Order: sequence, then structure tokens, then C-alpha cells
Amino acid sequence: MSADNYTEICANYDFSNVTQIKSFVNATWYKNNTDTNWGGYYSDVLMNATNLSAAQMTQLFDHATQGTFGWYVYDNAGRVAVKYSCKDTANCTGTELIDKQWGQSYVTLNPLAEDPVYTPTQNTTMNWGSYPVYGCEVAVEYSYWMT
Repeated sequence: MSADNYTEICANYDFSNVTQIKSFVNATWYKNNTDTNWGGYYSDVLMNATNLSAAQMTQLFDHATQGTFGWYVYDNAGRVAVKYSCKDTANCTGTELIDKQWGQSYVTLNPLAEDPVYTPTQNTTMNWGSYPVYGCEVAVEYSYWMT
């Protein structure tokens, strides 16, 4: 696939808007086969929306090639891991992030990239991003209630 094709496809998305790029992220996150960089229901949704072939999807999500979407996903996972001092410097576990957030609001008080709408610096995830925490009507963080 040429750069022009990617430019044409990507022009339909605002990559600074997390809600708009979730189909790209979901295609890498919720995959059926851990031996590939994509695959499964969300990959099918993305392929249908963009008309990308399987070969083009593989190329797009190739995390070893700098500049691909897959490379940026892996790069950001590494930045998060380093910023929050996770055991594996390539990626944090969910437990590592939960421990830091619930105990001391460390993640939301020190966002990787602060954005006043999506990731404002604050002591709870309650108003962070465009997705509420399912089942939570109030802040769950210990530090939220101690301030």
C-alpha cells in the first residue's frame, strides 16, 4: 500500500480524538491470535470501514516498522511503562496501573500527555476521557476521598 492510500484513509479520522481512533486501537488490542498484530472482530470492523486488505492491515499494524500505526501503539506503551516505572519497560500490566491509580491517583495526576478534555491532571478517572468507568458512579481512588 502506498503512502497516498494511507493518507486518503487516515484523512477520515482525527487521530488526536481518542473516540475516532478507537477502531484502530481496538484492532490491535482485542485480537484472536497473539502471534499477529491484529485480528478478530474489531479488525473486521476496521477492514470494512477502510477497505484495507489483510496484507495492508499487516503492514499498517507492523510494530517493527517505524512510522506505522502499530509502531506508534508500541512506542506509546513503552513511554507509559517508563513514565510509570513498570517492571517491563515495554508495557505496563493492568495491575501495575491500577495499583498506582487506586492508591495514589498517580496516573491521572501525572498523565503521559495532558489534554484538558481527555486527560486533565486530576486525582480520579471519573472525568477522564470520553468513557465512564463501567459500574462506577463515584470516584474509586483512595486519594480522591483523602483530599
